[in-house]
Amino acid sequence: MLDKETLERLVNKVSDCIPESFKQCKDDFKTQAQSVIEKILSECQIVTQSDIQHHLQLLEHLQARVVELEQRLKDFEAKNKK
Repeated sequence: MLDKETLERLVNKVSDCIPESFKQCKDDFKTQAQSVIEKILSECQIVTQSDIQHHLQLLEHLQARVVELEQRLKDFEAKNKK
């Protein structure tokens, strides 16, 4: 999910396109746009690149652990066959 700072920058960039002569509209837009964007993004369930990287690291760790446990099981089985 986008952090609050990024969301505010997005809303500010768009609102900067509204002329100052429409100050009331600009203020209303900022309030409404931030609310709408937050709602849409929360419904989209967007995953950030850092979330993906974290999960990839976790997956790599778990894969290494599975390999280790498989080897220990093979060693245990071989030891008990004797």
